[in-house]
Amino acid sequence: MRKSIPVLLLAALSLMPARAQQNADMYTMFGNPGRGAYEVSGTEVTAGGSQEFSSVLGFGYQLARVSPGTLWLDLSQWFGAPDDLQASLPGTGRTTWQAYTASGRLMVPLYRRLSGYAVTGVGGGLFHGIAVHGGSSPTVSTYRTYHGVFDFGGGLDFRLLRWFSVRAEVRDLVTGEQLSGVAGRQHVLPMFGMGFHF
Repeated sequence: MRKSIPVLLLAALSLMPARAQQNADMYTMFGNPGRGAYEVSGTEVTAGGSQEFSSVLGFGYQLARVSPGTLWLDLSQWFGAPDDLQASLPGTGRTTWQAYTASGRLMVPLYRRLSGYAVTGVGGGLFHGIAVHGGSSPTVSTYRTYHGVFDFGGGLDFRLLRWFSVRAEVRDLVTGEQLSGVAGRQHVLPMFGMGFHF
């Protein structure tokens, strides 16, 4: 019975009469961030990860109409796929991560079914750093750390139905240096997915 609740909810949304204004949405998107190896700061060790995908689950609520569009509150939960540490020395660890952001989103209608948007905000998350252990047989490992996040980006939302759209976005999550498989501070995330509007 519980498994049928999401299906019933979507069916109910599709049967709802058209309204003059829809002021909330939910979305989910996936993408391949394309991680590469890098040199760990202060060492000659090459390490990193090759995450296969990242994902986001978000909720938006319209706050106001502004020129030239609408202003939204955007709450997002981000996930980096579990990925084993890859390094030039023996070692084990993960470069996975997750983050939560609260952002402002400006939606601008571009055409009948197409809207563009820009988004920026702040938040925090759990990441993995890389530690190099010295000695006669040096090794590498990862450690968990919490860090603040600043995010910005933009995308396109194309309505297929009044309550359903496809969405493409590029978001940059800026956090601590060399965390969870990136050489610098920026987690650039090209994403594609869907949105539900109500």
